[in-house]
Amino acid sequence: METRAPSIVRRGRRWAERNPRAATLAFATGFLLIAVTVISTGAALSLSQSWTRERNLRVAAETAEETAQLALARESAALVSARAAEEAARQQASIAAQEAQQSAETQHFLQSLLQGSDPLAALFNPIGGGPAAPPSLQTILADARGRIDTELSAQPMVQARLMDVMANACRALGQYAEAEQLLNEAAGKRERVMAAAGIPTEEILRDQARHQLFCGWLKQDQSQWPIADAYYTAAMLLIPETDSRDNELLKADVLFQQGRLMLDSRRTVGRTDAMQESLVIRSRWLTPNDNTVQASRIGVALMEAESVAQIPLEQILTILQSGHWASELGTVYTQGLLSRRSGHLDQAVACYEQVIDGLSGVLPERHPLRILATGDFVGLLYEQGNYRRAFPLALTVIGDAEQLNAD
Repeated sequence: METRAPSIVRRGRRWAERNPRAATLAFATGFLLIAVTVISTGAALSLSQSWTRERNLRVAAETAEETAQLALARESAALVSARAAEEAARQQASIAAQEAQQSAETQHFLQSLLQGSDPLAALFNPIGGGPAAPPSLQTILADARGRIDTELSAQPMVQARLMDVMANACRALGQYAEAEQLLNEAAGKRERVMAAAGIPTEEILRDQARHQLFCGWLKQDQSQWPIADAYYTAAMLLIPETDSRDNELLKADVLFQQGRLMLDSRRTVGRTDAMQESLVIRSRWLTPNDNTVQASRIGVALMEAESVAQIPLEQILTILQSGHWASELGTVYTQGLLSRRSGHLDQAVACYEQVIDGLSGVLPERHPLRILATGDFVGLLYEQGNYRRAFPLALTVIGDAEQLNAD
């Protein structure tokens, strides 16, 4: 009969029975090793998961922070843009309000200044026992100069605006030295006010360029070609380079005058280019029917014809009809005549004003057609009884006619 060898478990049991203390110690040690292994493995897994979770949270926090910073930057940029737009709108509104106030004050001053020019008031003046001659334009200008310094001493911008008006009147009378002095004084007043008020530099530069343009115009009227050319060149250098409507149209005005200067001084090189560039700029920003656009078109034709008198009437009408201006002007003039003959004088005055404004954009200042149209308008104003407005215009018409005859 065979006997089987005891198993490992049985032998271990026997050994434990013979050595209980050693068995207990071995069992405890093994259990402890197993427990340590299990616990350390679990702790390692938990720690790894914690690290992964912490890393994910850190990445999420960084992403959220970047997103918040980006949103804050966008919000700040939008806020800055909104504030800038609001400030620009506020400045534009303030400038418009100031312009309206200055225009109203200027108009009020001119109306009060011309109160003494009513021919009927002068005719029936009881003082002296006979009719008194109405004041001349020179007398009115002299009176205005004195009143500006006293009555408007606290309003330099209104003073400057009135000085510009007076300078144009002096220029029309051929008093060029007085006109230049008034222009310089007006420019100085505006520059001081603008600098103190914090007006943007671009607006100040435009005003300075406009002043150079007007001074060049005065010198051109006196046939002082080199000085006028220097003024126009200085004006072009002062105009800001930014592509804005005001800057571009001011540049077109200077180019137009440069073309006229080249024509007046018999210079041929570059004059057509200057006039053509003025037409391109004005056509970009203005409608085809605008007076200045039509003036540039006539100016381009002038560069080849040397004078308005040499341009055939058919060609002028063709140029004007390209913007439907001539037909519109003829219709308005016909409406004015019909309104005048039917006794609707207010409607006739409105039509005549539109016609005269249209002629001023395409014909020289002392062109016979403009003088005749203005003279006809003076007659209409007398029919209406608007003597206060008719008398200064009559003086202007007489002065222009005398100057035309002298030329």
